[in-house]
Amino acid sequence: MRSSRALLTALSLPLAAVLLTACGGDSAAEQTTAAETATTSAAAPSASATPSSAAPTREHPSVGTTRSAAPTSAAAPAADPGPAAAGAVLPATVGETLPDSVGDRIKVQSDEYFTSYGDAEGRNINVNARIMDTPAGPLAEDIATENKPAGTGTCGRNGAGVPTCYLAVEGDKALSISAESDQIPLADVVAFANQLSAAALQG
Repeated sequence: MRSSRALLTALSLPLAAVLLTACGGDSAAEQTTAAETATTSAAAPSASATPSSAAPTREHPSVGTTRSAAPTSAAAPAADPGPAAAGAVLPATVGETLPDSVGDRIKVQSDEYFTSYGDAEGRNINVNARIMDTPAGPLAEDIATENKPAGTGTCGRNGAGVPTCYLAVEGDKALSISAESDQIPLADVVAFANQLSAAALQG
């Protein structure tokens, strides 16, 4: 009887050792696996973490950007040379050699009767194509209203109030200039007579 118990005890001791080893191995493996999981979790970024958004950038015009230029002002009126020197007369061919422009006005029409010079507003000053056989001096009596020296003669208003000029031409003759209507200032016609006379005398 005692020998049977001793045999059982002897057999149970190795088996217990095996079981303990197995249990200990499983526990160690579980600890190793848990440690690896913790390390991996610490290394991985949090799923809930939101990457910081970059601050929006603002576009600025480059330093060399060219801005629209300010509107330029209108060109200054052509200079008025004033009346010609005392005793000056226009050449006899003045009616045949009229320029394409006088001051700020340009030639807009020319026929056997008149050559018209218009401004930007479409207002014309007419030059008589035919030289008058009358001296400019006596003709000035017909334009006595607001009469003043201009070119080689004088300008004033005729009986209808229209600005008119008579300029002295070689051979005791005259060149007639008149505004298209009384709406054109007398000063504009005087400046035109001065500019036309200056151009003709220089030519």
